[in-house]
Amino acid sequence: MNILQTILADHYEEMLYILHPRISVIENVEKMIHCGGPSFGGAMYHCPHCRENGSSLPFAATAAFAPLKCTKCGKIMLLLEIYYNHHPVSLQELYEKAMQKHLPRSPAKSKFLLSPLHS
Repeated sequence: MNILQTILADHYEEMLYILHPRISVIENVEKMIHCGGPSFGGAMYHCPHCRENGSSLPFAATAAFAPLKCTKCGKIMLLLEIYYNHHPVSLQELYEKAMQKHLPRSPAKSKFLLSPLHS
């Protein structure tokens, strides 16, 4: 935990019961407290160039993503698996969930058919 996380965690209950903040403020403070921890999930990386096995990298509360570079050769490592709620999730499963949300409900209205990642 960094110093900001420690301060927020130490004064979290005071903030809730004395200041009565909006729900969005509470959510952002909780994200800050748990940032970089296993509660946001993580990803497993592997370098295809030098066969260096990467380690699990926890996700942060921010939405930014920077590819992980190999410590031996400096090339960008491949994303192997994503861990969410302590369970591995395949990229195919994430793709299918995203497509279910964005595709029209009835096939008659759809003009284009999206193919899966691996045909």
